[in-house]
Amino acid sequence: MARSRATFSLADAAVIPYILRLELLRLHRMWDRLPRIDAWYERMRSRASVKKELLERMGPEDRAPFEKLETDPWPKVEKLAWEC
Repeated sequence: MARSRATFSLADAAVIPYILRLELLRLHRMWDRLPRIDAWYERMRSRASVKKELLERMGPEDRAPFEKLETDPWPKVEKLAWEC
């Protein structure tokens, strides 16, 4: 992840889709223990380029498969994620 708020790196661009997928899978609580990830992701989401090329490009048909997921699958996943 970029070290400066003004910097946008190839690493940022590569990681954003994975974090977005975790959010769509309703696993955003995964980074509750990692506040810097949350702050970074909020900065990335606020960038015009990320909004235009990733967030706004997803239409209802892209989001539809995720709407049927459990409201909060994190309790089931947490044990596996942090106790490995």
